[in-house]
Formats: sequence, C-alpha cells, structure tokens
Amino acid sequence: MYTTIKYGVLAVTSGVPEMEAQNDLRQRYWNRLVEVEQSFWERHDQIVDSMAPDLEPLQKTYENAKERLAQLRQDGRDTRKITRSRTIPEALTSAIKAAQETAKLALADYKVERAKVYQDPDALDRLKELDTWRTAQVREARHNCELYWGNYMDLEAFYQVARRKKGRQLKFHRHTRDRGAAAVFMTEGLDTDRAFGDGPDDSRFKLDPVDPRAWGATPRSIRKRYWRTTLHIRVGSVQRHPVYATAQIVAHRPLPRGLVRHAVLTWETLAGRRRYNLMITVDAPELPTVQEGLENRPRVGIDLGWRKIEDRVRVAVLAWDNGQTEEISLPAAIISAYRKMDDLKSIADTHFNTFKLRLGTVLDQMAAEKPLPIWLAEAHETLARWRSRRRLLALAEEWGEHRLDGDETIFAELEVWRKREKVLWQWEINGRDKLTKRRLDLYRNIAYRVATTAGAVAIEEFNISQVITNPDTETAANYYRSMAACSEFRRVMESTCARLSVPVTRFDGAWTTQTCSECKNPVLFNSKLELLADCPTCNQRWDQDENAARNLLRFLEDPTPITPIPVA
Repeated sequence: MYTTIKYGVLAVTSGVPEMEAQNDLRQRYWNRLVEVEQSFWERHDQIVDSMAPDLEPLQKTYENAKERLAQLRQDGRDTRKITRSRTIPEALTSAIKAAQETAKLALADYKVERAKVYQDPDALDRLKELDTWRTAQVREARHNCELYWGNYMDLEAFYQVARRKKGRQLKFHRHTRDRGAAAVFMTEGLDTDRAFGDGPDDSRFKLDPVDPRAWGATPRSIRKRYWRTTLHIRVGSVQRHPVYATAQIVAHRPLPRGLVRHAVLTWETLAGRRRYNLMITVDAPELPTVQEGLENRPRVGIDLGWRKIEDRVRVAVLAWDNGQTEEISLPAAIISAYRKMDDLKSIADTHFNTFKLRLGTVLDQMAAEKPLPIWLAEAHETLARWRSRRRLLALAEEWGEHRLDGDETIFAELEVWRKREKVLWQWEINGRDKLTKRRLDLYRNIAYRVATTAGAVAIEEFNISQVITNPDTETAANYYRSMAACSEFRRVMESTCARLSVPVTRFDGAWTTQTCSECKNPVLFNSKLELLADCPTCNQRWDQDENAARNLLRFLEDPTPITPIPVA
C-alpha cells in the first residue's frame, strides 16, 4: 500500500538557483508535451473525419440540439426568477423534454457512426501509427529537455494521468517561479532506514539521522525539540557528480517501514514568501489497517451541502444506523475569522479606489502643464477603469525607476499607499492560509473519528463543479460554499476511510431531500427556502439534510435509485 508523508520545510539553505533552473525546464517540457498532445488530437480528428465523412453533419446536428436545449433551460430559469416560482409553463416543459430527446438521439447517431471508424482495420492501423508517432515525439522531447531524470519522470507521470483524464483539453502553463517542484524517483525503492542515514548513502535522496527522542514516548513539548533535520535531494549533475539542494525540515513523525518510491520538494509563493513542503511516497505493505469487526460497527450516511444556520455554517449531516444524527459545521470562530479576511480585502479596495481618484486628479493637472511620459500617459488614459490593485503596484514600481520633476508630493502619497497595501495584502493572504489549514485539521479529526467508528460509509455523489458554474446559484450561497469546502471534506473522509480499510460508497443524491426516509413517499416543498418539512403521509417532521443522509444510509441495503418526483 502506498502512503504519502508530508513534512514541513523551514528553509532551503542551498541549491535554490539549480532548483529554479530545473523548474524553468520543467515548464518548458510540459508545454512541449501539450503541443504534442494537441497535434496528436488534430491528426486523430483528421483520420476519423477522412474515414467517416458523415460525421461532420451529425456533429453539427448534435451541437445545434445542445444550443437549443441550453437556450430553453435558460428561458426556464428566467421564467422562475420572474414568477418567483419553482414551476415553469407546461409548454416550456414540453419543449425542454423534446429538446432533450432530440439531443439524445443526435448524440446516439454520432456515437454509432464514430464507433464504425474504430471497427475499420485500416482506421485502426492508421491510429496505431499515430500513437507510435506520439510516443516518438515524447521520447524526442525528453531527449532535448535537459532535465534531471527525476524531474522528467515526475512530469511524465503527471502527463500520462492528465492526458487520460483530459485528453485534448490539456492546457499550457505560463512561466512562473511562484511555484515549482524538484523530484526524485527510486524505481527499485529505497529502504526507509537508509533514507534517514542508516547505512550507505543514496546519491538521489537522504535525510540526516534524527535523535531517537524525537519519536519516543516523551511529551510532545520535548519531542518537538528534536524534529529538525536536514534534507539532501538531488536536482542535477555536473560532469556526472550530483548537485544537491539542502533544506531544514521538521520530521514530526517517522516514515512507515517500507520502501521510498518518490520524493518531491515543492514550493509556492504566498504573500511574497516561499512556502516549501516535502512529500515522500512510501510503499509500506506493513501499514496497520482496521479490518476486523467492521460488520459489528454502525454504518453511516453522509449528506453534503453548505447551509448558513444561525451563527454556524453546516457542511454535512451524518445519519447513523443506530438512530443518531450528527451535524458537521464550521464553528463561529472560523466563520468570524473568514469575515475578518473579507474585511481586510474591503479595506484595501476602499484605499485603492480613494487613492485612484486622487492620482487621477493629479495626473490631469500634470498632463495639462506638459506631456506625460508614454508609460504614465498610457496609465493615465485607463486609470479610471482599473479594478486590480496589482496594476497600481506595477505603476508605483515603474514610477520609482523613472522619477519626474515636481512629483515629490504625489509619489510620497503613492509610497504610503503601497506600504499600506503590502501590509493588508500579506495580512489577508497569510490569514486565509492559516484558516485553510485550520479547517483541514478540523476535517481530518472528524474523518478519523468517523473512520474508526463506522463499519461502512455511504456518501453523496455530489458534483460540486456543476453548482459552481450554475448561474442560478446565489452570491451568498457561493460565499458560504467556498467557506465550507464540501469537496475537501469529502476528499479527506474518503482518503481516511481508505487508509483504515473502511468501505466508502458514493450514491446519487437525486431526490433524497424530498423523499421521506420513514415512509419512502415524496414530499414536495421549497427546499431552497425551507429547512424543515412535514411528510403528509406519515406526519413526520424532519430536517431535509438529515432526511437525505438517512436515505443515503438506506442505499447501503438497497441501492435502487429514487424515482424522480413529477412536478406539475
């Protein structure tokens, strides 16, 4: 079983220029791989189109049907907003259903015609040759990339996963030094004892030995004194001699016994300061797992969804098969801290807008007296439309390098604004980073408690990305969505359960909110406005999220999806 251990990095003491040079080459190599992938799909489409000339009109028919369906759905949303009702006219409903059927049939015809290409021996031979061409192009790009082999293997592993998931949608990366990585691979594996300096050194990766008291039974306040050690990770070679980057890290826990397969030193720039992390992937077959007695543990259903309730933000509701329910919510302290960060951003925006008006007035006066330099005249022309504070920061930097006669007063005011902006910006960015880590720690503790208590977990198959892009989603709902981070909670819950061998099953959550978990009958109510609902059949009154969690729990016994509720 593979597991990844993350260590904090205090500082990189040597090898930074070499790491940055390798990172520049990584970005260039990635963009070359994207070029190869895009060229591959262009040639692929040419082959398919040449072998099936009827595909193009079928594709156009399907695209037209999709556009028609999208327009009708937008008309339905607009109608609901105007009438403030959940229902839409019957004629529009019929038109949407007809458009759905048309698009479905058009897509089916397109797929049938396209599938014929992949059954043609000549087409298969040409596609096989194309795949061979792509492999050769990747091999050639690797030969010319000048990367240390650990870095190009790390990048190619990411490329292989990305192209299978996204295919022709792979995107170029712009050049930046704000984030990067330096990686090494151990194809045969490196024993974790050797990784910490016990035994012969490895030329790719090494950690200096740690005092045995660092991981003993002593209190944490004493153990943490001995956690610091030094990392040596190879970032290149000079005349076949290794070049290392060294860093001071905090080894707060030992590596599990096994083989180190991969190590990567990553960095990201936040608020003008680089933050480093060390990720070590270990093949540890002896990792302890929780498998015995799962059938004797209670099972739990988890309904995801953010909701503002009084002074807290609900993230999820857990329903256990022993009758208990539990709400997972962000405490008021975290919500208050997030609002403080928003206040800081609002203050910075106010200062920006105020000074922008002041600067515009001064530039008008300066332009009336004599022509402005080109760089300042261009800024003066568009200054009133600026929305980004970074543009004004860039102007301040440019102005500092090209001072003007008689600009002492306005430049001094610009410097005051710039220093205040820097303080507010760093305060906000660092505060949000700490809050994100605090929220992650909260979710990890909850996930571990659930994984060591539950025998099986049913969780909602909730496509959060669709909600993000939904134009009907209100601004306030999006605000609390980013605060709650339901996708992060689900990811932590699933990874923790997998690590402890607790089975997790995703189920479609459609209609779980509006189907009574007691009598299984539909209950129609405005779920956007009403949290509680009354079942007219069994006279039960329930919280809609708790009800959905119980329906998900029931799917562990009977996974039959709920029949859609007809809406008049």
